[in-house]
Amino acid sequence: MACPLRRYPYRDRTPSDRLLDIVQLRSDLLDKRESDLKSRYELIDENTSLRRYNKILEDEVDELEAENSRLANRFRTALALEDQATSSARKLNDEVDTLRKTVTDLSDSNTGLRHENRRLRYAVDCVGKPLCWSGIGPVGGGVYVETIQWRVTGMTRKLRSIPMYSAITSPILSSARLGLFKVEFDFYPNGAAGAPPRACTVVFRCDKGVTLKFQLFVGSKRTIPIEYTFTGYGGYRHDFKKVRDEVELDDTLLVGVDILECCTWASPICPPAACALPPTTCALAPPYCTYRPRSCALGRKYLTDL
Repeated sequence: MACPLRRYPYRDRTPSDRLLDIVQLRSDLLDKRESDLKSRYELIDENTSLRRYNKILEDEVDELEAENSRLANRFRTALALEDQATSSARKLNDEVDTLRKTVTDLSDSNTGLRHENRRLRYAVDCVGKPLCWSGIGPVGGGVYVETIQWRVTGMTRKLRSIPMYSAITSPILSSARLGLFKVEFDFYPNGAAGAPPRACTVVFRCDKGVTLKFQLFVGSKRTIPIEYTFTGYGGYRHDFKKVRDEVELDDTLLVGVDILECCTWASPICPPAACALPPTTCALAPPYCTYRPRSCALGRKYLTDL
């Protein structure tokens, strides 16, 4: 006969076995509880760290919001300044346009005054002086020239220190009566390229489109009357020999030109009534090119020291 307790094996175990099972079960439960407690402690530590980190992040967010607020204020200020700058720029543009218009008006007025000044100079030269020179021949037997000269100082030092092919340039000279506003000399103390030994070279430049009949001079040496048309490129060149003999006692040297006749390519300027001379057509120019009238006061000299 089979034992009915075989269906329940634990009934066959002894009390000591059961006690061991209970102890083992308690040990397993304690281990599980210990593991759960460790997990809880770890979670608590992680939660504490996360809270601390969240607080740091909240502080950073507050700082970023404050910075964003400051940037927004700066942006609004920049927009206001941009509007002010745009308004100021519009005002400045209006002022610039007004100034340009004023400059244009003043330039036109200055041009008119320059022509009026030239006409008055002609009138002053001719009032009370019956002898007038038209550029073709004398009137009443008077012959006068326009002399423009330049005094070069320190010639001894320049002859020693300035090498060949090197030049010094005069200031810009002018003659209001003849309408010449840019007269210049290039002086080569020791000669330019191709000059004879111990010679100096003078290059004479004048306004573009002007035809002159003139004589260049250095000290007492002068050229024959020369007729030359200035094109704006280069000028008329002449070599003078033995220039050292022309240096004066004060160590200066006179370089200049005597203008005998003047013809300009500009529009004709009628002579003043005091001269009573009709414009004379230049044979070398179109019909609208006329000799400018000159009076007996053309012997006046323009001196410029260097």
